Amino acid sequence: MKLSELIPCLSVASPSFCKELSTKALTELGARRSKMSRDFMEEQVYHPWYWHEGDLWLNEDVATDIPLIVTGDLIISGICVDYGGPLLVLGTMRCEHMVSEWSICVWRDLICGGLCYQYYNDHVLEVHGALSARVFISDEKHVEAKEWKVDIDYTSYENSTSEQLATYRA
Repeated sequence: MKLSELIPCLSVASPSFCKELSTKALTELGARRSKMSRDFMEEQVYHPWYWHEGDLWLNEDVATDIPLIVTGDLIISGICVDYGGPLLVLGTMRCEHMVSEWSICVWRDLICGGLCYQYYNDHVLEVHGALSARVFISDEKHVEAKEWKVDIDYTSYENSTSEQLATYRA
């Protein structure tokens, strides 16, 4: 399913709502300022943002094709394919596998049961908790996580996550 199919059930986030979330991010995440917050929310690069209040459970494969904010956890029982809009999850995000070309920001943990594949250098993956996956691949994409819990990793980006992983594994 495409997330745009949920639009009748979602609210439209006003610019002031996005600014409030950006301010909350600065407060809750500490001094580190989120690129997602700065570039996408405050400057309203993508508008409108849609939002879902609370936890969102989706029992099938999902394609993220709209800018979406989930104020709780996002649980996807299948594959998450992120190709058409930034995603901000204020809780934890869980999925079987992830293939991402856009920006995703998760304020807590990102848990992929298998593959977490990140591609395309104009966007970022930010995880302010732990990033967990059996296999993690980053191809020309900037990725940040507070903690790394992956079995196998590969990156082609200059600021290698492999170097960061070595630090956490030591």
